[in-house]
Amino acid sequence: FEIEDNFYGYFIEEEYGKYLKNRLQEKTKEVVEINTYMGYMRGIDYDSKITVENIVLGELQVNPSVYIHLTGRGMSEERCNECVNEIKEELEAMDVQGTYSIGIWDMTEAELLNSTKYKNRIFDGLVKKENDKWKIIVY
Repeated sequence: FEIEDNFYGYFIEEEYGKYLKNRLQEKTKEVVEINTYMGYMRGIDYDSKITVENIVLGELQVNPSVYIHLTGRGMSEERCNECVNEIKEELEAMDVQGTYSIGIWDMTEAELLNSTKYKNRIFDGLVKKENDKWKIIVY
């Protein structure tokens, strides 16, 4: 008898989000906020000592849902495409698992951080690995 849960995922979600934000902001300064949800993680096999490195190195069986929010106020279409490609390239380099939704908003950084509602989406899509290839899906 085995139980699968996301109990330990809860403890690492915030740390993984911070790690991703720092890593992505190195190339893409427009990244403002990252929300992470670890809905699937084999909790019975791990304890509360799990680290972000365990996820990045592929040691844990996780499939995070990550929402990456970028400020797009005054952003050109060209820069919008560059941002999405920069994120895709960084995720490819990290070779992590999961689905990474990207929202670029016609809002300032302060508006994004202080608002409970996001508005005026410039880009809506996701980056994910399918058949060992990373791809961009635009909605």
